[in-house]
Amino acid sequence: MFLLRLFVSLLLLASVLCASSAFAAPVLRFYGEEIVVTASRLPQELDRSPWSVTVIRADEARTIGAETVADVLRIVPGADIYSVGGRGALDTIRLHGANSSQVLVLLDGCRINSPLLGSVDLGDIMLADVEKIEIVTMPLSAVYGSDAISGVINVITKKTAKKSPFDLSVGLGSFGEQKGNIAFGNDSYIISFDYNKTNGFRTNSDYLGQAIDYSQVFETGAGDFQLGANYYNADKGVPGVPDDPNQPTSASTPGNRQKDRNLNVYLGHEKDLGGSNLSTKVYCYSTEQQFHEYNFYTLTFADTTYKTNQTGLNLQNTVAFSENATVNMGLEYRSEDGTSDFIGSRQISDLAIYMDDEVRQGPITLSVGVRADSHSIAGDSVNPRVGLSLKPSPDLKFWGNIATAYKAPTLNDLYWNDPIYQMYGNVNLKPERSVGIEMGVNKHFGEGSVLGLILFARKVDEQILWETDYSTFITNAKNVGKVENTGIEAKYNATLSEWVDLFANATYQTAINKEDVTAANIGKELPYSPSTKYNYGINIKTLLGNFAILTKHVGDRYADVANTLELADYGVTDLNYTKGFGQVNIFAGANNIFNTVYYEAVGWEPPPTYTIRNYPMPGRNFSFGASYQM
Repeated sequence: MFLLRLFVSLLLLASVLCASSAFAAPVLRFYGEEIVVTASRLPQELDRSPWSVTVIRADEARTIGAETVADVLRIVPGADIYSVGGRGALDTIRLHGANSSQVLVLLDGCRINSPLLGSVDLGDIMLADVEKIEIVTMPLSAVYGSDAISGVINVITKKTAKKSPFDLSVGLGSFGEQKGNIAFGNDSYIISFDYNKTNGFRTNSDYLGQAIDYSQVFETGAGDFQLGANYYNADKGVPGVPDDPNQPTSASTPGNRQKDRNLNVYLGHEKDLGGSNLSTKVYCYSTEQQFHEYNFYTLTFADTTYKTNQTGLNLQNTVAFSENATVNMGLEYRSEDGTSDFIGSRQISDLAIYMDDEVRQGPITLSVGVRADSHSIAGDSVNPRVGLSLKPSPDLKFWGNIATAYKAPTLNDLYWNDPIYQMYGNVNLKPERSVGIEMGVNKHFGEGSVLGLILFARKVDEQILWETDYSTFITNAKNVGKVENTGIEAKYNATLSEWVDLFANATYQTAINKEDVTAANIGKELPYSPSTKYNYGINIKTLLGNFAILTKHVGDRYADVANTLELADYGVTDLNYTKGFGQVNIFAGANNIFNTVYYEAVGWEPPPTYTIRNYPMPGRNFSFGASYQM
């Protein structure tokens, strides 16, 4: 009854907002403009969107020498990467100070956040088959439901090989790195194979990763069908923190291993009905992680397996009531289950309806959306949002939005049961709640330059924290946290000439703990949330090739809630070179060219010492290779 009442309300709201239209018009198509889909689940002209969206395309990723999605996101304003090492090490992301489980990650529109942990290892997503990445830094539960408290990252892969029917790339690098990719297809399908192997820069930090990606489009009289699959297989060493602070390449867990298996399969259908566009997507995403770890109490190795499965169905109808009014309405169902020795076998489900209405009138674009979820654990939740943009002239845009979001507890939060370390979940946890607001302005200077400024603020209530009672040394999950985050972003992109492109962005933020079970932690900064971050780069095109120089700077930040462990600020500069010879391209890169010593995470040495140490990041390293494209 709850969803039925909301569905009727959404229909009435859509009718009111589009009341000026008496009949349906053809669904809008955009040509010659940057189009994004993540912020609303429907194509939007980026230059009129009232949402903060960053788009990074495959050619831009190649220019900076990125190999994984985590590498790319390091240059995004407002995004902070938490990494425990080099290739194959855990890489998670935080947006505007939120933790990694509060960022929803999509792969071709399919959610891939772990039902156990709530986060995603972005170092596991290779870039060779990626078309573009869209990053939305605002609460998006009005569109996607749970987990999108601070934003959404949508990794969009290539759908066909229309641009290049055959592509081959091979490369070598420091630490014994070997990598290769082969892709082939035509204007209806693409198949891609990726391979990456490295010995790593530390003891037991070797990595072997393989990926297969497939996509095919079928055009029929009954509509267009798209079938896609992504498979990832990896074998990784898990070195832990160094066992000797004077030997950063050493390992405290030299025998620990990890194996990952990830599979995403989806089938989509889209039918143009003249006045509307009907789309359906069914997907299944499964993961399996196997850990071979040394138990310092029994002095033996033990094997542990974690499995997850997610299945989802999304039905969506987009109706253009006129040339200036579009309504997108949908129904979504998903089921998630997880299995491990610490929670047993558990399952959750969610049923939701959503609506997003966009009205364009002259220089004004108004977007109103709402989603109602009925979650098997978190209960009923309604999350609205409103966005408005104003373009008084073609080179100037003002925009703003406000939205709410929620995040359901993870399966580990609910059911974790570890009597050895006395850590226990809590089945009575409530969902986290947030509200966020953004205001911004974009100004174009000629055809090649644009400056953007963004003010943002977000508050999260009922944040889930794990509290330790030091009188009993028992740790439980509880709703005890409240967080407030405010900040400003600036970004600038410019084409100075046909030979020179440059970009720069900077973020200043304060992410403060406003409520905590430990009174001394109130008023402290959130862990791994630097107050300052900036990136800048330049791409110089010459007759001898393209030279790209990129600098990433991260300010100092704390690694614990008590603000007693501080990670120093750092700056890392990379240099990349590419040169084309017809169908052949050569590339070379030097990462961390000044051999900066820096850290992005801390960890604990195994018992009996439990010494806190920093995870070292790679020093200066090199890579080179060649590609052939038909």
